[in-house]
Amino acid sequence: MANEQNLRPSEYKLSREEAKRGGIASGKARREKATLKKALQAVLDETFTDRNGKEATGADILIASMFKIASNSKDRNAVNAFRAILDLTGEAKAIDDPAAEELSKLDELLAKVHDDAIQR
Repeated sequence: MANEQNLRPSEYKLSREEAKRGGIASGKARREKATLKKALQAVLDETFTDRNGKEATGADILIASMFKIASNSKDRNAVNAFRAILDLTGEAKAIDDPAAEELSKLDELLAKVHDDAIQR
């Protein structure tokens, strides 16, 4: 049971008022992010019509824009757009990373060292 002998108020880094303000600010930030996410989803789901009468969703337009940027070698954002496309399609993991092979070898060596240590 809590009493004067086992309470340690000096262990708290923030005062109760500071913690309360932090919690309120955190809740506000989460609500703002949720609102932004809903608004973005609404734009991506909406259908737009271009000058020629062709319809496309916001997601289709965004992907086309990212592809246009990624395919332009003179655009300094081409690499970022290309990486974003790879991330969205799940292909980013398929690209061979030169360090991945070395890391897997290191993992094998560490596993052998661990096994040897347990056997001794």
